[in-house]
Amino acid sequence: MTEKFAEFLTDLGTYQAAERYWRERFAALPCDPFANGWEDWGTSGVRVIADESCNVYGAIQHTRKRGIVIVMCKPSEAIQRLTAWTATWGEGWQDTAPIDYLKINLVHTEQSESMALALLHRFVCESASREDIDALIESLDTG
Repeated sequence: MTEKFAEFLTDLGTYQAAERYWRERFAALPCDPFANGWEDWGTSGVRVIADESCNVYGAIQHTRKRGIVIVMCKPSEAIQRLTAWTATWGEGWQDTAPIDYLKINLVHTEQSESMALALLHRFVCESASREDIDALIESLDTG
């Protein structure tokens, strides 16, 4: 499998290209997220790098209290091509209404991108529940 944007951790131009790419993939979902209240969330222009990964895109829909975060990971023997989960952000904070979100960590290949887009479609376009998304994640061959 060929990794897309392989130099995203070490080359700013590659990172920016990956960020634009995921924003465009998100915008191209059939439900037209930006026309339906979704907006960029927390990653645009903010490059947070860990040793093995980097946030590349996030979006939020305030009315529905839903968000998504895409994290690209460097390949290693220990990591799966894609891991994903749902959670709640802001729960227990005084100033923040809780937001359910879907987080997708991936080594960016054609296969992991396809799985990520399927998850995004269900969560964003079909407004699937966290439980339904968790069941879908369990059914994916993310190895």
